[in-house]
Amino acid sequence: MPQAAVDGISLFYERHGAGEPVLLIQGMSGTHLAWGEAFMAGLGDDLDVVAYDHRGVGDSMPETDPLTCWASRWAAWSPRSSRCATRSGSAR
Repeated sequence: MPQAAVDGISLFYERHGAGEPVLLIQGMSGTHLAWGEAFMAGLGDDLDVVAYDHRGVGDSMPETDPLTCWASRWAAWSPRSSRCATRSGSAR
């Protein structure tokens, strides 16, 4: 199981393809699996796609700090990556 140490927290991730890095950020309690096989396959092999589990979700390590911005932590780990995020909850 691949794990990335980000600011002392171990986050599970999956990586597919090669090329320009793209970081997939799932809504609150979603895991890397929530992106779905069809979406991941549609991205092709020409991108370095990283999908991860938030802290305390899926196979990532829990953390006690509730006000952590994981996108900024991943950006520090891979500063050249593009980002794609989803949001859980109601539309406003």
